[in-house]
Amino acid sequence: MSRSNTWMLRITALTMVAVGVGCDGASDTYQRVPEHVDGIEELAQPLSVIASCPAATGCTFVTATGALTVSLVAADVAIISKHPVSGAILVNDVATPGATSTTVKTIAITAAGAVHTVIMDFANGTFAPGTATVPGITIDWGATAGINAFKVRGSSTAADTVTAGQNSSGAFAVSFNTDAYADIVFTNASKGTETYTFSLGGGNDIFGADAVSAVARFGASSTAMPATHAVTVYGGPGDDQFQGGLGADFFYGDAGNDTFKGGTAHVAGTKTFAGGADTDTADYSARPASVNLVLKADGSAFSGQGVAELNKINSDVEVLKGGAGNDTYTPDPAGLVGHAFYGGAGTDTADYSGVGAAVTVTMADKLSNDGVPTTQKDDIRDDVENLKCATGFACTVTGNTLDNTFTVPVGSTVAHSFSGGTGIDLVDFSALTAVAHATGLDVKMDFTASTTNGLLINTDVENIKCPTAAIACTVVGNAAANHIWGGGALDTISTGAGDDIIEGVGGAVDIIDCGDGSDILLVTSALTTPAVGCEL
Repeated sequence: MSRSNTWMLRITALTMVAVGVGCDGASDTYQRVPEHVDGIEELAQPLSVIASCPAATGCTFVTATGALTVSLVAADVAIISKHPVSGAILVNDVATPGATSTTVKTIAITAAGAVHTVIMDFANGTFAPGTATVPGITIDWGATAGINAFKVRGSSTAADTVTAGQNSSGAFAVSFNTDAYADIVFTNASKGTETYTFSLGGGNDIFGADAVSAVARFGASSTAMPATHAVTVYGGPGDDQFQGGLGADFFYGDAGNDTFKGGTAHVAGTKTFAGGADTDTADYSARPASVNLVLKADGSAFSGQGVAELNKINSDVEVLKGGAGNDTYTPDPAGLVGHAFYGGAGTDTADYSGVGAAVTVTMADKLSNDGVPTTQKDDIRDDVENLKCATGFACTVTGNTLDNTFTVPVGSTVAHSFSGGTGIDLVDFSALTAVAHATGLDVKMDFTASTTNGLLINTDVENIKCPTAAIACTVVGNAAANHIWGGGALDTISTGAGDDIIEGVGGAVDIIDCGDGSDILLVTSALTTPAVGCEL
């Protein structure tokens, strides 16, 4: 079985029988029926007896103290689990005499040599509870540098809360419940290269490797910090929640409506969010700073805050949520996958400028029909203010109740159609560098198609920005209170009955007719002819 595809594997009826020598040297046989082996391929492979366990000093249980000790030599694989019927604590499916889920209080695992794998299998329930001052399980990787692996299988159906981080002593630790102390503590965790894998199993599970989770579980101190080691987490069936630490973490949601939390601030380490089946969410709603949510069908794009945060959101994460900043959603450039984008607070933008096809977006209907028709099926929600059209392709946009800005990107304009909605809306042509007709850009704000450009701009769009390049711009306003910005060439601007503002820029020579209403003219250069109808 290849490691690359084990995360997709589901074993629903696998019975494994292992015969080995127990810690007392006696042969025992137990059956294990794992439901999920995500990321833990050892659970589907034949087990071997730990070489040191037959020795009295290698694998011991002290009844008086409830302490189980397991000693590993180089290349050992230790799977520690609970028998589903008797409650016996098993080491590689072999019972330890006297050790049960009720008698075992602590488990100490020590490793000599290098390259060890320790698997805690809690599918049949947890064990080794420890106390508030003594962790239930301690793992000492030893002084020899090597590649060690720690893996956990969670409960089959219960809702697990799993936290990984640094405890109040600065040691790497793991908690499996909501109390305020660690259940597993590691020593010598930085001698080699360790990997940490968690398969949460069924139930609505919560996994956190962040600072808030670490403080809640391990105590508020200067040393209780997020996990610095990378973690790999498989959610399993259920509506799971994930939040990463400081490592290059990988999260796979699997079946259920899973949530990948971006946290309140950027932290180090590239995180990968893979949703799996059902409707999954990348949630940055707690982030006060602006984030860029960039999606590609192959999951290769980076998302996050600025250029430093490099998280990967796979295409099977269907919902994206921004926070209080000015967030941007950049969809798949091929228009092959769709997402619902919630902007949150701030001024947010859906940026289709890199999409290589015409797009249609209705920002208020709450339907998965936005983007490239028939293939993309985005849902740009009604808390998103701005939209950038595809470069060189037609853009048909209907706004919402917010103040929308629709931007026509660099290049040549085509037959766009813009309807604003009830807010104060702007169509921004300022980035245009070319138009299809020698007469320049022709804009009519009465939903009548331009004879030269084919543009349609509805009467519920109030404001226009002309190109800053040397492109002639002709604008005919409407009855609303228009705000028109002239551009870098000869502009001919006329407005209607509203109280309008007309601004000239760049030393252009303009022809202005302010129309009715109380209008304001702000120009920095001489006009070809005197302005008409401008009160100020």
